[in-house]
Formats: sequence, structure tokens, C-alpha cells
Amino acid sequence: MSGNNTQENVGDVPPTNQDGNQSQTPLLPMITMITETNLFLLVWNEIVPDVLGRHLLRSQYLINRLAAEQDLHLDDLEVEVESLRGEQESFRAQLNHFSAEMNYLRNRMDRYDRLGEDVLGLGRGFVVFIPRLDPFPVTLIIICSVCVAYIAWIAGRWFI
Repeated sequence: MSGNNTQENVGDVPPTNQDGNQSQTPLLPMITMITETNLFLLVWNEIVPDVLGRHLLRSQYLINRLAAEQDLHLDDLEVEVESLRGEQESFRAQLNHFSAEMNYLRNRMDRYDRLGEDVLGLGRGFVVFIPRLDPFPVTLIIICSVCVAYIAWIAGRWFI
């Protein structure tokens, strides 16, 4: 075996250059590999956390903003619910008032219906318009009629 570069010693001995000296591993690929590794580590250790941190801060800001908007909407809904509860109480009070008034009118109708049946002998349900003739308005109508008749009598004596 000679010291020249032959096919037999390709795998056994490091290759030699044309001068017969052994060639060394080229520096450029090693530097490139180190540079790529350092660049990867720089990106992984410095840039990625910075970018992820910014994204995290941005997403946290958006989450806080959405939560604040949701709280505002929730506050608006609570105010609206309280308003509706107030309206419901108002309607309930009106309903109770109308129910009491209806019961009162029903009792009066029953009273006048019994009056028509018992006193006047007309039969049940016949006296429908009597509830409008309470004692006070009837008395007022009679007094007014007497006054108008008296005024007419005096006016008739003057002009005759």
C-alpha cells in the first residue's frame, strides 16, 4: 500500500491532499454548524419567549377586555332585570287593585240582583242598571230636579 490516495484506504485512513499531508476537517462546515446551533439557541432562548410573551400579554389583554365588556353587559342585564322586576311588581299591584275592584263590583251586583229578586220580585239578573243608581246620586238628581223646577216656576212667574 502506498501513501497515495487510493481506493483501498478511503475508509481506513483520513484522506490526504495533493502534497501527501493528511487533510483536516474543513472549518467552514464546523463554523456553520456552530453558528446554526447558536442561532437556533438564540432564537429558542431569546426570540421565541419574547414573541410568545408578547402573544401571551396580548391574549391576556384581550381576555381582560372581553371580561370587562362581559361585566358591562352583565351589569346592563342586571339593571334591566331589576327594571323588569319593578314593572312586574307594578303590574302585580295593578292586578291586585283591579281584582279587588272586580270583587267589589261583583258583590254590589249580587246585592242589587238580590234587591231586584227579593224586594222588587223581578227575578234574578233582571236588575242590571240599578248599581248605577246609588243613594247619593239619586238624591243629587232629585235635588237638582227640584231646583230646576223651582227656577222654572220663578222664571215663569216673571215672564207671565
